[in-house]
Amino acid sequence: GWYPNEGTMATWHVYSDDGGATWAADALYDNIWLQGEPAGLVMYNRPYAASTMDGHYLFFSWIDTDLEGAEANTNPNIFVTGYDSEDNTYYEGGVQNVTALSLYWFSAFYGSMSQYVFSEDNGGPWDIEIPFVFTEYTVPGDPAAEMNFYYIKGFTIPMLVGIDSHEGLANFVVSQNSPNPAVNSTSILVTTETSGVINLRVNNILGQVVHQESVDNSALAHTFNVNVSNLESGIYFYTIEIGKSSITKKMLVK
Repeated sequence: GWYPNEGTMATWHVYSDDGGATWAADALYDNIWLQGEPAGLVMYNRPYAASTMDGHYLFFSWIDTDLEGAEANTNPNIFVTGYDSEDNTYYEGGVQNVTALSLYWFSAFYGSMSQYVFSEDNGGPWDIEIPFVFTEYTVPGDPAAEMNFYYIKGFTIPMLVGIDSHEGLANFVVSQNSPNPAVNSTSILVTTETSGVINLRVNNILGQVVHQESVDNSALAHTFNVNVSNLESGIYFYTIEIGKSSITKKMLVK
């Protein structure tokens, strides 16, 4: 049989850029241990994937024990790395140990990552704050005892590219909405090389659709005038779709 052990397994990012016609796979990390039983319960590497709301940036996390002398995944840390889905590049800092040098170094049991991350534009790299949780045994060695849950606050990764997202080979251009921040209404100009239907969709930061409209355009340029007076102040994302291609940009509403 095949027994996963050091040097014989890895965490992989498997993805398709063409809807599943072809696939690619990138090795993220050579796992040291597959599993451990720190309190009589099996604990595996627990891989998770998270993203920004528009899917531009992806993040991959897992737990593993990199303690010298360990014989299984019994003293786990949380590890994470980032990926830019537009440029197909990984975070330049590589794999980060989230719990290193903290009070819970080598004890981030059952570490988990949120489905979505927080993102903030500071005029340079985007600061991405990634929510993590893990547990602590109140009675060491007793899996039936009460467990404490902890939230890791303030762990960030700086991603160097802007938030604009392009899906498919787009043969059109989408302007930044103006004014931005938007008050009452805002305009979005779309210029394209071919005539056809142009779809506009606006999502809030939770991913909910708050506005959508379509136009059958033959002039190769169209300006959407969007009424935002009924929207709450905050961050929104607008997506222009033509055929199978789309471009997503961020806008602010006052």
